[in-house]
Amino acid sequence: MDHKQIELQQGYDITGKQRYRIITGAFIDKIIAEQVAKEIKERYGLTVYVIPEHVEKTESNL
Repeated sequence: MDHKQIELQQGYDITGKQRYRIITGAFIDKIIAEQVAKEIKERYGLTVYVIPEHVEKTESNL
């Protein structure tokens, strides 16, 4: 049984356009984030992006 047959048997919609992303979390600095991204890419072959997290400022942290 090949990969597509397994997906069909398990009820996956392989023809649908809906896609999902996995977001692993936030890290305290860019160096650590890049190290984790490199390991994920090398270990699992996934495409990995390191992007800054948007933090909204409020009056209490100005």
